Amino acid sequence: MKILVAIPAYNAEKTLARLIAELKEIPQVSSVLVVDDGSCDDTAEVARKSGATVISFETNFGKGASLKTAFRYAIVKGYDYVITMDADLQHDISTIPAMIETAVKEGADLVIGSRRKDSEAMPRDRLLSNRLSSIVTSLLCNRLVEDSQCGFRVLKVKALENLKLDCDKFDLETEVLLKASRYGFKITSHPIPSIYNKGRSHVNRFVDTCRFLRLMWRSFWW
Repeated sequence: MKILVAIPAYNAEKTLARLIAELKEIPQVSSVLVVDDGSCDDTAEVARKSGATVISFETNFGKGASLKTAFRYAIVKGYDYVITMDADLQHDISTIPAMIETAVKEGADLVIGSRRKDSEAMPRDRLLSNRLSSIVTSLLCNRLVEDSQCGFRVLKVKALENLKLDCDKFDLETEVLLKASRYGFKITSHPIPSIYNKGRSHVNRFVDTCRFLRLMWRSFWW
C-alpha cells in the first residue's frame, strides 16, 4: 500500500526538518511531498535536504491550491492514500497508523482528525469557530462532521479522482467535505489531540469567514 503525506507549506523552514524526519520514521509512510506555496524563506531547501519531494510555487496561491496540486500528484503517481497535514507541528503524527487503520477497516474514503474530545488546549475563539463551522457543515452534509476545520486527514486517492475542486484558499477543505458527501463517499472521524503552539496563523478571520459563507451559499446549486 502506497501512502503519501502531503504538506502545504508557507514560510515553514523552522518546523519542516523535524516534521519530515519524524514522518520518515513511520513505516506506513511511503513518501513525503511538500508543496511550497511561494515562501519567502528557505522552506523548499529545508524540505529537499530533509528528504521530501518538493513542488514550489513562485507566488503564494493559498492552501487550497497547494492541496489540489498534492492531490493531482498522488493520482498521477498511483498512491493508494494521501494524508494531508499542516507544517507547523500542530498535528500529532503518532496517530497516523491508527488513522490509516480506520480508513482501511471501515472502507472510508475520508478520515478526518477530530479534536472534539480534546479541545481544552484550543483557544476559545478557535473553539467557537470550530464548533459553529462543524455544525453548519454537518447540516449541509446531512451527517455528523465532528471537526470540519481540521486539516489532518486521510483520503483515498481513487475517491479524489472523482472530485472536481475549485477553491484555492482555506475553504477548499470544506469544499472537499461537501462534495465528498454529495457524491456519497464514506466519511468518518478519528480522535486526535489538540496541539497549539505560538506560531503565527495564516488564516484571515474576516476574509476566510466570508469565503466559507460564500462556499455554503454556492453549495446549494451543486
